[in-house]
Amino acid sequence: MVQEEILEGSLLYHAVYGLCRVHRLVKQTPAGEEVASYLLMPKKINHMKTRITIAAADMETSGFHSPISVKEANEILEYLTTGDSTSTSSAALSKTHSSAVEHNEIWDMAQTVFSYEKTGTKDRVKRQVLEYSIKGIVGEFAHVFNITLKKSAEKVQKSLGSKLKVDSLTFNILTDSGERGSIAW
Repeated sequence: MVQEEILEGSLLYHAVYGLCRVHRLVKQTPAGEEVASYLLMPKKINHMKTRITIAAADMETSGFHSPISVKEANEILEYLTTGDSTSTSSAALSKTHSSAVEHNEIWDMAQTVFSYEKTGTKDRVKRQVLEYSIKGIVGEFAHVFNITLKKSAEKVQKSLGSKLKVDSLTFNILTDSGERGSIAW
């Protein structure tokens, strides 16, 4: 990760917090040594006015990443339809992607959704990972395509198509994700 590229005002996305802006770069001294950190502000501020502080060294593993492009979002939708990642840029992404935070988390989420629907496991932890993945994809697509969460969930549902059973957990999470809010971040 190239930390010089994350500047004040940069946009980063997280599956839980949604779209966040780097409010400022700060220096903290948690254990007696000075650590560079990023103060992030979610674009959608709730009543608690959440602020997130991430140490620069932890940014790569924090789950924050630069928002994907419309082209990449369409490639992910294609992957969810076919399951074929060779026609998409997911493999080449790590070599050519020049974003501030190089992370293929969105592709990992897509693979989780696709593989879960294929195997249909009953493991509680895998169900939680599936829910995190679906809500992350739906939220990020809503931002990328500038549509509502409901329309974003419908796009994902349409891509999964015949693989998606009406009574499946994936279907239920997609329906819930679309109903939890009316507009994108």
